Amino acid sequence: MGVNLSGEFHAFGGRGNDIQMILTTPSEFENWKNGHEAQLFYNSGKTANGTVDVRNLPAGDYVIAMDNRFSPFSRKQVTVSIKISALHF
Repeated sequence: MGVNLSGEFHAFGGRGNDIQMILTTPSEFENWKNGHEAQLFYNSGKTANGTVDVRNLPAGDYVIAMDNRFSPFSRKQVTVSIKISALHF
């Protein structure tokens, strides 16, 4: 069985109204969080608004993270709408 993940996000506040969203596994998240190379299923880069559409992910555990480390002095508000659906074969 596979999984589809789709949705959108919007960042508000701070100097650039920007945020970064990633989707990865828990072990790869630890690598990414610590600045090491990591396999990401989705990486928005720095952006104010984003759309995510990842298809046919293997069943398992995933981490969706919103990152604002590049802007340590600016708080952000982020709205996120994500839909996860299972594919049945």
